[in-house]
Amino acid sequence: MANSIDTENLRTLIYVAFNDSTNTYNVVLGRGSSVPETAFGVAVIVKSLIKNNIIDKPEQFIDLVNKYLSDPQYEEVTDKDTETVKDNEEHNSSAS
Repeated sequence: MANSIDTENLRTLIYVAFNDSTNTYNVVLGRGSSVPETAFGVAVIVKSLIKNNIIDKPEQFIDLVNKYLSDPQYEEVTDKDTETVKDNEEHNSSAS
C-alpha cells in the first residue's frame, strides 16, 4: 500500500519556484513563518539530501549556499524581483 499524505493539515514553510519564461525565482514563505522555522525547513532538506545519499555531510550544502550568496555571478535580486515577491505575498493573503 502506498503512503498517503494528509494534505489537509499541511502548511507551506518555504516555496521556491523558477519561471523559465522570465528567468526569475519566486520565493514565498508560508503565512506566519519565522526565521527559525525557515532555517529548520532548510535543515530538513539538508538531512533529506544526506539520508538519500545525495550529499555526504551538511558542509557540502552550506558551501554551495555560501558560494551562491557571495559570488557576484549569482546576483539576481532587483527592484522588479522585490515587487514580484510583494505581489505574491499580497495575492496569498487575499486568497486565504
